[in-house]
Amino acid sequence: MGLGVIIRDSIGRVQAVVTGPKDHISSTAQAESVALLRAMNLCTELGFNQVCFEGYAKAIVDAVNSKGEDNSWIGQMIEDMELLTRRNQAWSPRFVQRTANRVAHMAAKLAGWL
Repeated sequence: MGLGVIIRDSIGRVQAVVTGPKDHISSTAQAESVALLRAMNLCTELGFNQVCFEGYAKAIVDAVNSKGEDNSWIGQMIEDMELLTRRNQAWSPRFVQRTANRVAHMAAKLAGWL
C-alpha cells in the first residue's frame, strides 16, 4: 500500500495523480493525513483556488475542520492543514466513504508496487 492523491476538476476529469510509497507510516490515520497534506501542498503549488478535498478518515477530516489545537501524535500535520484552509477560504475538506474514493485507493495500492 502507498499514497494516492487524485485531483479532478469540477466536472470530474482527472487533472493530476500523485502516488508514492508510504515509508515510515504506521497507521491509516497517519497515511490519510500525509495524503491530505500532500494534496493541499500540490493544490497550493498549482495555484488552485476552489478545492474540495475528499478523504475517508472521518477523524482526520473533522480535526482539520475543527480549527482547534490538536495535541495528538499527528497534530502538527493537522495544524498545517488547518493553516492552509484558513489561508484558502474556498478550500473545504470533507468526509466521503471509501467506495466514493476508489480511484485514489487504487492509486495508493499501485504505489505499493513502485
